[in-house]
Amino acid sequence: MRPSCGILSLTSVSAPQWIYIQLQLPNHLLVPPVTMSGERADIERIAVDSLNGQELGESDKRLMELGYRPEFKREMSLIGVLGISFCSIGILTGMSSAFQTGLFSGGPLGLFWGWNICSLFMLLIALSQAEICSAYPTMGGLYFWVCKMKPDLPVLGYCTGWIYAIAMNLTGTSGNLSVALYFASLAEVGTGRNLTRVEIVAIAWGVNIFSGIVNTIGTKAIGRMSSFNIWWTLGGTFVLVITLLVKAPVKNTADFVFTDLENFTGWESKGFVVLLGFLQAVYSLEGSETAGQVAEEAKRAELLAPIAVVGSIVGSWIIGLAYILALLFSVQSIPSVQSTSFAIPIAQLYYDAVGKRLTLLCLTVIGLAQLMAAITAFTASSRLYYALARDNAFPLKKHFMALNRYQAPYVGVWVSVFVGCVISCAYIGSVIAFNAILSSAAIAVMLGYLQPILIRVFWPSALSSRGPFHLGKWSWTINALSFAFTVFICVLFILPTAHPVTKDNMNYAIVSVGGIMLIVATTWIFWGRFSFKGPIYHSHLLTDFGLGDLSLKIPPGRYGSPTYIICPHLNSLRLHLSVTAMDSASEHSEKGDIVHGSEVDVAAQFSSASAAPLDPQVALRLRRKIDLYLMPLMCIMYLMTFADKTALGQSAVLGIIPGAHLNQNQFNWLGSVFYLSYLVFMYPQNLALQRFPVGKWMSVNIFCWAIVLLCHAACHSFGGLFAVRFLLGVFEGAVTPGFMIVTSMFYTREEQTKRTGYWFLMNGFAIIFLGFVAFGVLHTHTDNFMPWQWLMIITGILTLITSVLFWFLFPDSPTTAWFLTPEERVLAVERIKVNQTGVENKHWKRDQFIETLTDRKIWVMALFAAILNIINSLTNQRQLIVSQFGFSTIETTLLGCVDGVVEILSIWLGVYLSGFRHIGRAWAGVIILIPALLGALLVNCLPSHMKVGLLFGYWLSIFAIAPSPILLGWVSGIVSGHTKRITTNAVVLIAYSVGNFAGPFVWKKQYQPRNHVPWDLLAASMGASAILMLALRSLLAAENRKRDREQHDDTFDHVLVTVVEDGKEVKKRVDKAFLDLTDLQNREFRYIL
Repeated sequence: MRPSCGILSLTSVSAPQWIYIQLQLPNHLLVPPVTMSGERADIERIAVDSLNGQELGESDKRLMELGYRPEFKREMSLIGVLGISFCSIGILTGMSSAFQTGLFSGGPLGLFWGWNICSLFMLLIALSQAEICSAYPTMGGLYFWVCKMKPDLPVLGYCTGWIYAIAMNLTGTSGNLSVALYFASLAEVGTGRNLTRVEIVAIAWGVNIFSGIVNTIGTKAIGRMSSFNIWWTLGGTFVLVITLLVKAPVKNTADFVFTDLENFTGWESKGFVVLLGFLQAVYSLEGSETAGQVAEEAKRAELLAPIAVVGSIVGSWIIGLAYILALLFSVQSIPSVQSTSFAIPIAQLYYDAVGKRLTLLCLTVIGLAQLMAAITAFTASSRLYYALARDNAFPLKKHFMALNRYQAPYVGVWVSVFVGCVISCAYIGSVIAFNAILSSAAIAVMLGYLQPILIRVFWPSALSSRGPFHLGKWSWTINALSFAFTVFICVLFILPTAHPVTKDNMNYAIVSVGGIMLIVATTWIFWGRFSFKGPIYHSHLLTDFGLGDLSLKIPPGRYGSPTYIICPHLNSLRLHLSVTAMDSASEHSEKGDIVHGSEVDVAAQFSSASAAPLDPQVALRLRRKIDLYLMPLMCIMYLMTFADKTALGQSAVLGIIPGAHLNQNQFNWLGSVFYLSYLVFMYPQNLALQRFPVGKWMSVNIFCWAIVLLCHAACHSFGGLFAVRFLLGVFEGAVTPGFMIVTSMFYTREEQTKRTGYWFLMNGFAIIFLGFVAFGVLHTHTDNFMPWQWLMIITGILTLITSVLFWFLFPDSPTTAWFLTPEERVLAVERIKVNQTGVENKHWKRDQFIETLTDRKIWVMALFAAILNIINSLTNQRQLIVSQFGFSTIETTLLGCVDGVVEILSIWLGVYLSGFRHIGRAWAGVIILIPALLGALLVNCLPSHMKVGLLFGYWLSIFAIAPSPILLGWVSGIVSGHTKRITTNAVVLIAYSVGNFAGPFVWKKQYQPRNHVPWDLLAASMGASAILMLALRSLLAAENRKRDREQHDDTFDHVLVTVVEDGKEVKKRVDKAFLDLTDLQNREFRYIL
C-alpha cells in the first residue's frame, strides 16, 4: 500500500518544556491510541533526541523535559545506586550505634517488634518516595519533588531543600564521629587505653577530610565504593551473625528474645517505653531516598532510582532482622552493656559474647561499613547544595555549581567537610550538646520526608505525570499511612527519653531542631523569598538544537514504523510525517487458511502480523518493568515452596523423629510420599493450569498448601504426617509448572533460563531463612509444642500470607497483566513473538498430546530429570548427613545456612555459564557437575576423623542441584504448542518426582554413618546426567541443521475470523508464532542449545 502522508503544523506552546502540535490525517488512516476528531488527531509532544550533536539517552531526555541540561556522566548502574542508598542507611552501623537505645527502652520485645513495625512503615514511605522519584528523577530529590508538585508555594520547596541539606550534612558528621568512636573502642579493647575527647575529635576530623577527598574524586569512586558496600554489608552481616551464634557461651531463649521487656528509662508506662525503642529502628532505616540525590548520575534513573529507594529498605529490613535476632540471642548481660566504658556500647555486647580477639574483628567490620555510610551522606549533601544553587535557592550559585575535572561539585563537598569539622568540636565541650545536634539530624530527615508526602495526601492530583514506577490505586492509601507515621515519629523524637527529667538527661533535640528551623526561616525572609521562585527552566537549551535534533514521539504497536523530517526555522517548526498503513487482513485472506479462536493463541488478538522489529530500547525498558513486578513475586513464592521441603529436613534435628514416634524408614517415607502425590497429580495440575487463569489457580493451591502445612503441627504419628505430606504434594504440584508457563509467557527463550535461575535461587535463600528460623525455635521451650511444630506453624503462616498477596498481585498472562498499560501489553506480546511459542491457549489438543508421547527428546529430558533428582534427596537428609560427620545439633543447624550460600552460588554460576552462546545449556550443566562429582568422591574417600574435609566435600556435592533450573528453562525453550508444553512439563516433573521419590530410600540406616553406597549412587547419577545433557544437545543440534537445509514458503498467511457485537465478521492476519503450532509442526522453530 502506498504510504499516506499527514500534514503536521505547530499550534501552540503551552509550557516551556513541551511543544504541542496537531496532525492532519486522511480519513482512512487510524493511528491508535491517538484520539481522532474528524480528520484531526492530537499528538502530545516532541521530545529532545540529541544535544549538540550527541544522542541523548532516555534518562537525559527526561531530564531535558524537566528543564535541566545533563551535566553529569551517567556511570552508576543499579548496584551503584542501590549501594548509595545502602551506604546512606548503613544498616549495620545504624543498628550497632543505636542498639543500646532500644535495649534500654523496651528491651528485646521493643527491639524485635519495633524493628518489624517500623520497617513496614518505612517501606510505605519508600514506596511513596519512589513513585515521585520515578516521575521527577533529578538530584534535587525531596526539594525538587515538592517544588514540582506545588509550584504555587515555593516556600515549601525552599524549606524542604534547606532542612534536608542540613540534615544530610549533620548525618555525615554523625557518621564520621561514629567512625572515630569505633576507633576508640578498638583501642580500648585491644590495648585497654581510653582515648580522650580531643583525640576522638581529631580522628573525626581526619575521617571528615578523607570523606571530602573521596567525594571530590567523582562518581566512579563513589559508585564503586557503594557497590562494594552492598557485598561488604551482606558478607559482614553473615560473618557477625554466625560468629555471635556459634561463639556466644550462653544462648537466650525465644521467650526472652520475643517477649522480654526492659526499662531503664524511669517511665512507668510500658507502652511508652516500647515506643521509645522505635527510635532506634527509624534512625537505622533513614537514608533510602539518597538514591534520588544521584539520579542525574545514574543510568535509567527514572527506573533504577525508585528501585534503589524501595530495594534498600527491603534489603535493610531483612539484613537488620537477621542481625537483631543474632544480637538478642547472644547478649549475655544487659546491665553490663549499660555500664560499659567503651565509646560504643555494643562493643561490650561483643566482648561478653565472643571474646577480645573476635570483638576486634567484628568492630572492624562495622567500622568500615560506618565509614562508607558517612561518605555517602556528604555525597547527598553536596549534590543537594548543587541542586539548590542551580535554582537560586542557595547563595553563591556560581561556586556551588562549579564542577571539577572529575565532574564532582567540589565546593559543596568541602562546605560539608567544614561544617562537619566545626560541629565535631562540640563533642569536646559537651557530649550532651553534641548528641542533641545529631538527634536533630534524624528529626530533620523525617521533616524532609513529611513535605512531599503531605502534598500527595492533601493534593493527590499534584503529581501531574508519573514514571514507570507507580503505585496505581494504592497510591493515596500508602501516602496517607506514611504521613501519619511520619508525624507520629517526629513528635516521638522530641519527647523526653528519661524520667524524672533533669538538665543532664533532657532531650535537647527540640532545641536543635528549633535552631535549624530558625536558620531556614531567617534565610527565607531576608533572602530566599526574593531570589527563589521555584526550579528554573533553562529555556536557553532550545537554542542548542540543530537540524535533526528533535524527533516526534508516537506510541508504537498498532501501525507501521513512522519516518519523519525535521525543518527548524526562526520562529516555526515544520515536520513531515510519513506513516505506512499496515496491510489489512482481507487483502491476504485468499492466500491463507481461515482459523478460529480455539485454534490460535490468545495473543493473536493483540499482535500484528507486521514483521517490523520492536525497538530494542523499548523492549529493554519493558523487560525491566516486567522484571521489577514479576520477579520479586516469583522469588518470594518459590522461597516458600522450597521452605516446606527444607522444613522436614530441619525437623529431623528439631525432634520430629522422637516426637512423632518415627523410625528412620518412616522418616524417609515422609520425604518420598510428597513426591508420590506430586507425581500422581502432576498432569491434572498442568491441565488445570492450561484451562484456568494461571495466577489464580496457583493462589488457590498455595492457600490450601498453607493450611496443610499448619496441620503438620497437629500430627503426632506416622499416619497423620503421611496424610498431610501426601496432600502437600498435591497442592504444591501447581507451582513449578505454573512458574515455567509464566516464564515462557513473559520472556524470550534467551531470557528464560536466567529468569528460571533467579526464582530457583530461592532454594538457597530458603535454606538460609529456615536455618535461622530453626535456630530460633530450637531455643523455644513450651509445654505443649515441640520446636519442629513451631517451625511448621511459622512456615504455614508465612505461606498463607503469601497466597493472599499472590491472588491480588500475580498476573495470569501478559495480555491481562495489571502492571502493564494496554500499549505495553501489546508490546509484551510482540516481544515474545520470536519464541514461536505464543502465550496461552485454553483448549486441550489430542494431536499435541500424542506428539509429546512420541517425541524422543521429551523422554531424554525425562530420564535426565529422574536421574538428576535422585541427588535431590540431599534436601531432606542434609541435617542428618552433617550431624553424622561429628557436628553438634546447634552447629548442624547453623551450618545449614552455609548450604544455602553454596546452593545460591552454584545455581547462579550454572545459569550464568548457560548464557554464553559458545557454552550453552548442556555444557554449562556438565561444567557445574564437575565440582559436585569431586565432592561426592571426597565424602566417600576421606577418613571419618577429617570432619572439616567431609563437610567441604558435602558442600561441593550441592553443586549437583544447579542443572535443575537449567533443565526447567531449557524445556520452555525447545517445546512449542500449549497442550504439548503442559504435557511436557508434566512428563518432566513426573520424572522429577520419580527421582525424588526414590532418592530418600538410598539413605538406609545400614549404610550409616559414612553412607558409602548412597554416595556411590549419587556420583553415578552425576555422571549419567552429564552424558544425557550432551546427548540432548546433539539431538537438537542435528534437528536445527536439518531445518536450515529445508526450503520455506513465507508467503502463506493465516487469517483469524471473529464476530463483533453487531454480527459483522472481522478478519485479522495471524503470525505463525501465534497459531499454537508445535515445535515439530512449525519448521521455522529453532531449538535453543
